[in-house]
Amino acid sequence: MPDLSPRVADLLAGARPLLNERFTRLGGGRSPEGFLRSLRETALPLVEAAPPDAAGAVLFALFDAGVAGAERGLIGDEQQSPFEASLLAHGAPLGPLLSTSPVRVLRALGNGFHQVERALGEREARAWIAALGGLGALLSTAEALESAGLLLAWRLGLAEARGAALERATTLPAAVCATIVGAPTIDLDAARRFCAPGTSAPLGALTVVAQVGGFVGFGGAFTRPPRVFVAGDALLATDGEVTLRVFADVFGARVVRTGAPGADAVVAPSVCAVRSADEGVVEVGAHTLQDARLSGAASVAAHDSVAVVALRQSHSLWVLGRREASA
Repeated sequence: MPDLSPRVADLLAGARPLLNERFTRLGGGRSPEGFLRSLRETALPLVEAAPPDAAGAVLFALFDAGVAGAERGLIGDEQQSPFEASLLAHGAPLGPLLSTSPVRVLRALGNGFHQVERALGEREARAWIAALGGLGALLSTAEALESAGLLLAWRLGLAEARGAALERATTLPAAVCATIVGAPTIDLDAARRFCAPGTSAPLGALTVVAQVGGFVGFGGAFTRPPRVFVAGDALLATDGEVTLRVFADVFGARVVRTGAPGADAVVAPSVCAVRSADEGVVEVGAHTLQDARLSGAASVAAHDSVAVVALRQSHSLWVLGRREASA
C-alpha cells in the first residue's frame, strides 16, 4: 500500500472486514492481487483527496466501481487501465462532485468512457475524460456532469448521440456549451446540422460531407454493396445480412448496427433520385449534385436533412448535406 495519511489508514482498517466480504460476494473471478493493485494505485489516491466527511462514501463507491469496471475492461489487473490512468490524470477538478455524489459520478465517468472507447477508440475516450476534467469548475451537479459528458461524446464524433445531446445542452450553462461546441447555444434546425454551431451564414449547395460503411474484410460494415432506404424516422442501409442506421452531422458520421425495421415501420416516400448514374448526378428534393465519386449510384435515401448514396459496386456509403455557404 502507498503511504497513507493516518485518517485514511484508520478508515481502511475499519472498513477492511466489510470490504473483504464485498469482494468475496461480488468479485467473481477477479484475482485478489489485481484488485489490490487497483485499490492501491487508483482508489486510495482519490480517497486521500476527498474531504474527511466524504472519504468513506468515496472509498466504497470506488471499491464497487473497481469490481464492476473490471468486467468491462475499465479496471486493469496487472497494470492501470486507460480509464484508471485518465481518471487519475484529469479527475482532480471533479473531486467536489465525486465527494458529493460518488456513485453517480463514477457511474457516469465509467459508462461514458466505455461507450466512447467502444465506439470511437481509446484516444477519443481519453480526450473525453480529459475534457470533462477541464470543465470541472463549471459543473456543479452530477446531472450537469452527465449532460456535459453526453455533449462531449457527440462533439468527439458519436453522431448517434446528437438527439439526446441537443436535449441536454439546453440544461447546461452557456459557458459549458460554448467550451464544448464553440457556441453558447446550438441551432436546433435540422437543416443546419452540418453547419458549425454559432454560424448564421446561408446554407450552401448540396455536397458530399462524409464516407461511411466499407467492406467488412477491411474493418468496414458490409459484406456486399448495400442499398439505402428510410423506414419510420430512421435512415438505414442493408446488405441483406445486416441493417445499419446512418447518423451524420457537423461533428461526424457513423453507421450503427440496429435490428431490422419493425413490421409497423413506414417506408418514407422517396425525395431522391439518381438522374444519371454514369455521370454521378443525384437529386435530393430541390437540390442536385454532380460528383464523380457518386458515379454508379444505385440507391439514394434522405431523412432529416441527411442524404445517403449507395453505389452498385462499392461497400461504402456517401453522405450528402448542406454546410454554410462560407464553408
